[in-house]
Amino acid sequence: MSVPGSGDRPPPAGPSASGPPDAGPKKFLLRLNPALYDVMEQWAADELRSVNAQIEFLLRQAAREAGRLPRSRERR
Repeated sequence: MSVPGSGDRPPPAGPSASGPPDAGPKKFLLRLNPALYDVMEQWAADELRSVNAQIEFLLRQAAREAGRLPRSRERR
């Protein structure tokens, strides 16, 4: 039985769908200004990274420089 208006969307991810909480990277929605996304996309391409990897790299670098990234969690 299908739910009206559900289209072909997969079921929402929940604890049973994604496994234990520490099973991998945390997933979340990030809204960016389109111009900023374009900058990130070009920067990522210049450094042969995905946009996601570029954003994570920059966040990790900023957290390290601010002294907020513990040494034990710096590398995965």
